[in-house]
Amino acid sequence: MMKMLKKNKGFTLIEIIVVIVILAVLMAVAVPSVLSYINEADDAKYETAARAVYVASTAGYAKEYAGTSTVTATNLKTYIDEKLDGEVTYTSIKVYANAKGNVKGVQIEGLRPEGVTQGRGATVVGNKKVTLATSAKDTAAPADDSLTGTPVEVK
Repeated sequence: MMKMLKKNKGFTLIEIIVVIVILAVLMAVAVPSVLSYINEADDAKYETAARAVYVASTAGYAKEYAGTSTVTATNLKTYIDEKLDGEVTYTSIKVYANAKGNVKGVQIEGLRPEGVTQGRGATVVGNKKVTLATSAKDTAAPADDSLTGTPVEVK
């Protein structure tokens, strides 16, 4: 009789299943949130790199334009690459400027911040609006109707 009154220690199968279901619900809510934060961080990396290219392009264009009123792709590439110092790489940059030598915007193809292997397209207009390619695998720069004229293309 004593043996029958002895209590078994441990959890029942129902208790374990309830805990697993609760953990599954928490994961279903948490994982998408974490992934969206990771995507936002990646976008921020590309936007920062695009702004760095814009600033380097603007400074290089102003330097070249002030000296000769003519901007060559070779001189502009040299200046941009010196300013970026290997922290940002790209496939090509199209620099749009007005007749006074003021840069209106840049379109960047194959933009790669340091530590990132996948290039991505980006367009920066007036250092205010940064548009990234919709797909992380899309290296082409998004179009912007405000960028008109013949750009100086740096490759």
